[in-house]
Amino acid sequence: MARITPEGVHQVVQKGRARLDAAHIDWRSAPIEARYRRIAEIQDVARRRGVSTEADTQRPARSSADHKVWGLLIFVAIMTLMFQTIFTFAEWPMKAWSKE
Repeated sequence: MARITPEGVHQVVQKGRARLDAAHIDWRSAPIEARYRRIAEIQDVARRRGVSTEADTQRPARSSADHKVWGLLIFVAIMTLMFQTIFTFAEWPMKAWSKE
């Protein structure tokens, strides 16, 4: 079976793994743990800077829509507008078909 990598690369990798084993570092999980450390660093920076999220930008609209009284009134107004719009637009084809 032919090797894909050059002969020297395999030996260098084996030596590197042996050094990591001697230092009691699991060479299989070291890259994964490094990625998670970097993710944690990014999260800490974002938390300290107070990066706004989508929820923060929509808070004024949500707070009024979630209110007991205002939320109900907004819901009723939207439903009335939709009901009225549907029946207004439905009159045009009904009138056109009834003339035929």
